[in-house]
Amino acid sequence: MPQESLWRNGVFNLFWLGQSLSLLGSGMAFVAFPLLIFELTHSIQQMGLVTALMGTGSLIAGLVAGILADRGDRRLLLLLCDAGSAAGYALIPFWWWVVGPKVLVPLLVAAPLGFLSLAATVAGTASIPRLVKPAQLVEANAKLQSSSAVAFVVGPIIAGVLISFFGAPLVLALNAISYLFSVGSLLLIRLQPAAARVTSPLDLDTAGRWLAGLRFLLRRQMLGWVAAFRIGEMLLLAGVFDLLVYRVRQELHQSNEAVGLLWGLGTLGAIVGSVLAPRLRRAWGFGALFLSGLALQAISFLALGFLSSLPLFVLCGFGVTLGDVWVQILAGALLQEQTPDWLQGRVIASVQTGLWLGTAIGAAATTTLAARMGSTPPVFLLIGSLFGSLVLLGLLTPTRKAA
Repeated sequence: MPQESLWRNGVFNLFWLGQSLSLLGSGMAFVAFPLLIFELTHSIQQMGLVTALMGTGSLIAGLVAGILADRGDRRLLLLLCDAGSAAGYALIPFWWWVVGPKVLVPLLVAAPLGFLSLAATVAGTASIPRLVKPAQLVEANAKLQSSSAVAFVVGPIIAGVLISFFGAPLVLALNAISYLFSVGSLLLIRLQPAAARVTSPLDLDTAGRWLAGLRFLLRRQMLGWVAAFRIGEMLLLAGVFDLLVYRVRQELHQSNEAVGLLWGLGTLGAIVGSVLAPRLRRAWGFGALFLSGLALQAISFLALGFLSSLPLFVLCGFGVTLGDVWVQILAGALLQEQTPDWLQGRVIASVQTGLWLGTAIGAAATTTLAARMGSTPPVFLLIGSLFGSLVLLGLLTPTRKAA
């Protein structure tokens, strides 16, 4: 029996449209926020402080957002998070234009924005199984990943043009408006009713309620491995963009435009991967496609360690983002498929917290290692080798058998 197309699911498509517009705004803010801080302070320490504050907010959200999503109304939680993000981002340009440029305002809103961003990710991801049928989860996640890939290619380009003419505050104001589109779409939809709440040994005491998501992952061996591979992948990828920028600008003596071209063309792999993922999942099965995604990244990074040609760099970047999006889509869909509704939020929050920690540790480790070695190719070779180790480990775990 042919699978029903998601294009006929008006509720999901409205949700997808709102999230896509919000992601476009986030792609613009990805460039505008650090440039605003730099314009105000000309201090990399202040830029790092804002990033650290946002990370602290995300870490706190990882501890509480899961239980909020499981015990409350996920749609309402997502709506409140997006409305709060709109207000937080709007406050910065409002203060800039009405009172004057002050770094205190971005510092004050950074941690709340980090909290709201991760909490929205948890609530939104946990809501997807109530918007689509189980057989459509891979396609639904693929569509959202495709939107994210497009947003983080197009968004920075738009932001760069607008900042050059009108300044970073306008771009942050547009990001605030983009969140309002998400709020509007959420006001127009309803999630499917939640399944009956189940009383479980995982959920009986206070500690159990908070740690139920992590305990569930540890008890479900295959899900635990998939989550671990996803976190390991993020740890290896976290500092890669910084390494590529340094490699192209410092070691190959190319222009900023070359960096932008490399980023944009390489990210096309994520778009292509999002389109192919649902079909390949059905044809190859979960295990083969998941491990193929890791293997493709291993090959691409090993090649980056030997190459110095920009066209070949673009091809390797394409391979990295293609493999990464397969891993992201399949891991997300499998967790949604095999996690009971009453635990969705806490399981997703546990994984998101692991991803955040992996990002923080990986970014620091890879850039520090490159600085000590004095060049990036050995680091690319190490990253490729570690990805290869993940593939070999995957062949020895239940991950390879997943359908």
